[in-house]
Order: sequence, then structure tokens, then C-alpha cells
Amino acid sequence: MNDVLNPLATSFTAKQANLPSHESAFYTACALVVKGPLGLAPVLVAAERRRRNLGAGSVDQAIGRALVNVPDVVAKPVDEARQILKDQGLTPLVEYHRSDAAEKDKVLRQLPPGGTDELVEEGSQIKLSVGAGPEDQPKDKIDLLLEQVTTVQQEISSLNSKVGAVERGLGEIKKDVDALQSDMGTVKNDVDTLKGKLPSEERKRGQQTTS
Repeated sequence: MNDVLNPLATSFTAKQANLPSHESAFYTACALVVKGPLGLAPVLVAAERRRRNLGAGSVDQAIGRALVNVPDVVAKPVDEARQILKDQGLTPLVEYHRSDAAEKDKVLRQLPPGGTDELVEEGSQIKLSVGAGPEDQPKDKIDLLLEQVTTVQQEISSLNSKVGAVERGLGEIKKDVDALQSDMGTVKNDVDTLKGKLPSEERKRGQQTTS
């Protein structure tokens, strides 16, 4: 089974790490020749090397989600800031804090800060501290609760989508494995058939020699 899975896992890892096609072909060939877990070692090393070149934090980042810049949304209206982050593939997490009336519904701070060269994983949470206005406005507390509920719902929806994508990917890999196993069974049957014919062919040649 490892002889079948190793090349598939190597190809999948190379694709997720955005390795060039010629490198992907080379590492897949290595996985066909080298049996067992060692067959995956070359592509994992290449993925780690690419992660370091990108300045990411782990192999998972190199073979998983893309890396993106964090835009600076401080002082922007919260709705606009949220949309900017979503367009960048990031997940805004809004927290309201007491502020002056002029700062109401505007981003006061963000974490991690934006406008730098630091890269984060696509889908990462960006915490936004938003002005809620003076504390003596009870409506703001209700708005805060509603915003938090909406944020949680959005995160659940995003996670469900990612889980579905992973399940679909695993399903495709299983189909490929099943197809390979079916092909291997067909080849085995053909070999067995040829082996069965060999004795009769040898007997025929012996009879012709005797004659």
C-alpha cells in the first residue's frame, strides 16, 4: 500500500508547497524508487526549504494555506475594515471598547498591526479594537453582543467550508488509490494468465523437437 500512497502523497505535498513541476516530478520518482517513509523525505525537505525562503513559521505553512500581507485598517469604519480584511483572505475579530463619540464604530487598534512586511497565513484572525462610544449608551452593548455572535457564525461557516474542502481532497485521493489498485489487479491477472500459458507452450515446443 505504501508503494501506492507514497507517490500520491509526494505529488500532493509538492503541489501544496507550490514547488516547480520539474521538482515535483523528481520527488515523485524518488518516492517510487525509495520504499517506506524515507520515500517522502526529499519532498518534505524541499517544502521546509521553501518555507524558510518565504520566512514562514512551520512546514505546515509551506504546504498549507497561502501567506498574505496584513493591511492597515486603523481609523477606518469597522464595516469597511472588515471588508478589506475579508478581501485579503483574513478573518476579522471585532471587539468593542468604550471610546469618544467621534471614535464610535471606527477601528482604534489592530493586532497584528498592518502595513508591515510580516506575512500571516490566509484565514488568520485579525483582532480589531473598535470604538463603542461613551459607556452610558446601552444600545452599544447590544450591538457588541450582536457583532460577536455574527463573528462566531462567520468563523463556524468558514471552518465548515475548510472541512468540506479537506474531505473532498481526501475523496479524490481515495479514488486515485482505488484506480491504481484496480490497474494493479488487472496487470496481475494478465501476468498470471501468461504464466498459465507457458507450460503448454513448452510442451508444444518439446513435441515439435521430438518429431
